[in-house]
Amino acid sequence: MKISHLTYTQEEAHIKRSVTVDIFPSALFYTIDRAYESFVEKETYDAFVIALIPFMLENSEDLYVDGTVDEVLLTHLNTQFLPQLAVISKCKKTPQISAKHTHRSKSKNSQIGTGFSCGVDSFTTLYDFIQSRISVRYVTFLDAGSHGKYGKEHTKQIKEFRRQNAAKAAQGLDMEMICISSNISSFVTSSFESSHSLVNLSCVYHLSNLYSDYYYSSAFSEKQSTLKGGDTSNWDSLLLPYISSSYLTIKSTALDKTRLQRTAFISEENTVQNYLDVCTNSLLAKERGYQNCSSCHKCAKTMTSLALLDRLSQFGNVFDLNRYVATRDMYISTYLLQKKLNPIDQEILDTLKEKKEVVLKHYFSAFIFRLKKNVKKILKK
Repeated sequence: MKISHLTYTQEEAHIKRSVTVDIFPSALFYTIDRAYESFVEKETYDAFVIALIPFMLENSEDLYVDGTVDEVLLTHLNTQFLPQLAVISKCKKTPQISAKHTHRSKSKNSQIGTGFSCGVDSFTTLYDFIQSRISVRYVTFLDAGSHGKYGKEHTKQIKEFRRQNAAKAAQGLDMEMICISSNISSFVTSSFESSHSLVNLSCVYHLSNLYSDYYYSSAFSEKQSTLKGGDTSNWDSLLLPYISSSYLTIKSTALDKTRLQRTAFISEENTVQNYLDVCTNSLLAKERGYQNCSSCHKCAKTMTSLALLDRLSQFGNVFDLNRYVATRDMYISTYLLQKKLNPIDQEILDTLKEKKEVVLKHYFSAFIFRLKKNVKKILKK
């Protein structure tokens, strides 16, 4: 695999950086609000290298960069990150990266940054900073697959619905929000969960003239993190430091708290109560007049967590609380009691059981749900 022909273009509203990737039918590009042009890296391929790691692993293919890559980043990736990720991903070989030129560079700014989606994890990171009196002036809002495939009309609507909510929250917290978009989701064939950490951090690397330290909100606590394949959240805290370079240090945050503890930590904050956004069905949420649809899996998980903490009544601005009981019962019966759970859902199930809130009707509904699934499987044969 080869990347080349790095271009830097000033458009009316955006700065655009693009490269040619020999296995892609068109250019891979990123756009950044033009107001932040002075923060944008112009010459190195570092951001694009990080973005292409999932493709290297999927194809068991080395990468050659016909340009400049940071020397420290290249060493970290080849000696630490890629060997460990190849084992996790069960690759036949460990792909390697080589470059025409390497260099070292000092941080051009001393700002720290983090992503801001208005989810539980990003709010936890921000309020950790606020409590520690650490100033965060610039946060990022990323559009690299989390809202859907690039260029689709529904993706644009979802992104804008979420962006407007996050922009209001950021303004209320006296922060500037930098939006970065990419068409990389057009080329990804696996699920977004299998590459989201790398894709998101590739966006951040375009702002190398702004940040010296970037904090990535880990989904799991340190004790819950594992070197398992699938969702990159499993290993974020263990491997992401190896995506650091000579000028940008990547760190995981919120490792001292489980998801339920994070929810408790932020739940009394007015900004969280008015702007929390955890929904996977944002178009339905918009139709219903709330930021969250109040019936998808993530809404069910968060609403149930808030109810366990006796805080749900304070979130009527972002959830339709009239849907809670039905949503919770469905979540327990058709999800929590059906499969092997990740640490977040397992913690909720354990807490529900401790409070004796998993009752006979849930087990009965779970049995009927499994029975219907098995009947469908038999009929398909």
